[in-house]
Amino acid sequence: MWEQPIDCGPSPENNASFDAIVVGGGPGGSSAAGYLAKGGKKVLFIEKSVWPRDKICGDAVGGKSLGHVRDLGVKEILESTPHFRVTGIKFSS
Repeated sequence: MWEQPIDCGPSPENNASFDAIVVGGGPGGSSAAGYLAKGGKKVLFIEKSVWPRDKICGDAVGGKSLGHVRDLGVKEILESTPHFRVTGIKFSS
């Protein structure tokens, strides 16, 4: 699905200082880094994997999360990326 990794810019200088270092680019780490940066903090955000990547788990953005996605300013970006829209779920046993 993804052709090229996202360019995340230059690596920081060895003597750079930060208010916070966030390790892990999942939903929690991404949100923490985003809110810290929005609050004026200088944040180093570290993720070991190349992004974006296809990953089975954690692909859904639930209704309660949409407010945070909007607050962080990434709703339009998320909506413009390749994805499957889920319009319903059927449970059975």
